[in-house]
Amino acid sequence: VLLSDLSPTPMAPEALRKTMGRLSGPLEQDQPMRIAKATEDLPWLPQALRPYELGPWRWIGPGVYQRKVSVPTKGDERVFLLKAAPGTKLPEHTHTGIERTQVLAGAFIHDGGRFGAGDFDDAEGDIEHRPRVDVGEECICLVAMTGGIKMTGPIGRLIQPFLRL
Repeated sequence: VLLSDLSPTPMAPEALRKTMGRLSGPLEQDQPMRIAKATEDLPWLPQALRPYELGPWRWIGPGVYQRKVSVPTKGDERVFLLKAAPGTKLPEHTHTGIERTQVLAGAFIHDGGRFGAGDFDDAEGDIEHRPRVDVGEECICLVAMTGGIKMTGPIGRLIQPFLRL
């Protein structure tokens, strides 16, 4: 029911060919997934990220993807790239820890203002927001966070158990 109200999102031109290529090859379930260096498919990433490996893009919601960055961390800290399609509205949420976001490409908007490439946003547990990606281009951010995300809107609370953020 939730998905029926969403506009269709076009697939990447190579999506079907890549998927079929993966299906026709041998399945090696015991093989670890290949991890890419930051410069292989995102050559524009800042120099500071280039030594680190990146996990694969993982779908976390309509138009939204997450990619682990293998920087050293302590405790419950996580560092990842977050990519969202133009116009995407993220669910209303707050944080159980700290979220530090560096915009690498595109822009997003919430009650705190507009954050474009090069801008930095800092959110803590008492800040409730609903970021919306600006129209025109996808937004890619580097996110470092502790704790988790707590959905506060009715739809967010419904999908909270399925999120891995």
